[in-house]
Amino acid sequence: LTGGSGYTSVPAVSITGGGGAGATATAQIGPGPADGITSVTLTNGGSGYTAMPLISIVPAGATFQAVIASAPVTGVTGNPAGSNYCYSGTPTVNFATSPLSNNASGTVNMISSGCISNLSASGSCSNVTTGQSYPFTGSLPGGSGFVGSVTFGNNNKVNGATITSVGSGYSSGSSAINIVNDKGNACSVTATYTTGSQIQSVTVTSGGAYMSQPSVTLGGTNPSAPSAFVLPALTALPNPWPSTASAIQAINITSPGSGYTPGQNYTLTITPSNGVGSGATAFGTASGSFVVNGYNVTNGGSGYTSAPNVTLTGGGGTGATASATISAGSVNTSMGAIYMLTSMAATKTGAKTMSQMEVGIRPPFSLNIGGAITLAGIEPSTTCSASINISCLFPNSSNFAVSGFDANSCAGPAAATKPAIGVYDNQSQLNVIGAIPGNRQNNYTGAAGTPSVEDVYTAIGGASATPAAMNAYVQNLATYATASYSGNVTSLPATTMSSVTYINGNLTLSGNPSGSGVLIVTGNMTFQGNFTWNGVVLVIGQGSITHNGGGNGTFNGAVYVAQTNDAAGNPLPALGTPTYLWNGGGTNQINYDHCKADALLQKYNGNPSDSPLQILSTRMLQF
Repeated sequence: LTGGSGYTSVPAVSITGGGGAGATATAQIGPGPADGITSVTLTNGGSGYTAMPLISIVPAGATFQAVIASAPVTGVTGNPAGSNYCYSGTPTVNFATSPLSNNASGTVNMISSGCISNLSASGSCSNVTTGQSYPFTGSLPGGSGFVGSVTFGNNNKVNGATITSVGSGYSSGSSAINIVNDKGNACSVTATYTTGSQIQSVTVTSGGAYMSQPSVTLGGTNPSAPSAFVLPALTALPNPWPSTASAIQAINITSPGSGYTPGQNYTLTITPSNGVGSGATAFGTASGSFVVNGYNVTNGGSGYTSAPNVTLTGGGGTGATASATISAGSVNTSMGAIYMLTSMAATKTGAKTMSQMEVGIRPPFSLNIGGAITLAGIEPSTTCSASINISCLFPNSSNFAVSGFDANSCAGPAAATKPAIGVYDNQSQLNVIGAIPGNRQNNYTGAAGTPSVEDVYTAIGGASATPAAMNAYVQNLATYATASYSGNVTSLPATTMSSVTYINGNLTLSGNPSGSGVLIVTGNMTFQGNFTWNGVVLVIGQGSITHNGGGNGTFNGAVYVAQTNDAAGNPLPALGTPTYLWNGGGTNQINYDHCKADALLQKYNGNPSDSPLQILSTRMLQF
């Protein structure tokens, strides 16, 4: 079935052929799966936003990012009043981080002010107390403002000197300077000192972009003196900061979402992420066209011996197709071999009766590929995240890609386009899309829009895709194996497209391995590096794949993951949660190719179904 495009009203459905009559149906139209939000109208920019606000839409799917008006830092002013510091080197200037990820930067310009940056003292004095601090009572020559002190050891000799105020106007050198001892008498010691520099100005080399006035601090090396230094207060200019720098000036669409009604406006909810900012309003508008998304059979008719043709006309669109399925009441007539069972009974008086029954064998389970990656099984968590039962994770790599478009390496008619990732239900679809980084969703192409993630429950067999059926399918494939292994396997044999490699256990690969054909892993599959496979990879059993690191590997064919067994290897009553963790990304590619996936699997016959024979008809004949 295809939904077509461009429909503005419901097309008419015509059912012809098939040997019967009376069947009627109606079509339904709705938004196309690729119909997303294509424009945003900002009706009020609001004010006071100092951080990126959160933007949401109902129904969810499309994502957005606000563009906040900003202003650059144009300069820095300092207030040196009360500053007490002296540098031997040059500090750095640091501006607060911009929420717009565009930080300001600058350099500090120093000036030699003759401040005292380092001081030592020598000499001895009598009548002093060990360890007591004695302030200098004299001055050093050539400058002003210096304040310091010395301490003495047990031998009355100086063992330390301290700078309390660095002063200014000095030149490096040495000089005698007095202290007053415990007897009130002056005593002279020799002070040796060097001078440093102080901050003259700050040059802004890049103004950055800020929604509010950023703070400015000094970093890098600390002043050499004093130990309790006081630095000048720095303020970013302009001051005050422009009020217009905190309004929303545009809203970008980071993902258009899908399934939105063409032409309809959807109100965007704008919530300050830090509680600051208000007044902004906007709406998003969807574009696209309606597609046929369903059918209602209003009359099943009667007398059909084969599936009739279904034709859609009108409605203003094109491309929609549909097919009919006939049945005997509620019994599906698609069977395997059909047998006629006959029994006859006769009495002593000559009465005879005969009964006949037509029965059909259900065809064996067939594993159907749902996408370039098929994740067959429920996803119980509400999001694929490290904090909530990870079951899927996809890389943030611009070169990583998954394609559901048929590569068709064997030529001939191409298969219908599949999704990049086929999942089990609607919740799984939401979770997998949520696990794909927002800036990499265009890397997943194929059916069902962008990112190409589609519910393929029906396509992969629906209720018939049970753990028992899949395990039986795998065991049957194992009978065709050209190479079989058990336990923990770390290498693969040489293979061709006709190879079937069966691993009843875990597979761990690294480096540059490659292979072809059918690869079956019942345990956990872990690999890294440039792993390349031409064919179909079936991880059915524990249903777990982990790709560590980057690499340049490629899967040409398909990858199918299903958890059919518990950790002890016992079959589950229903499919569990498949695990697909991709840590890294590199330039890996996964490309659907029906020649190396569906067509490859068709070469291997399935085991006969163990389901009961289906009764098709019964009759009784009397003689």
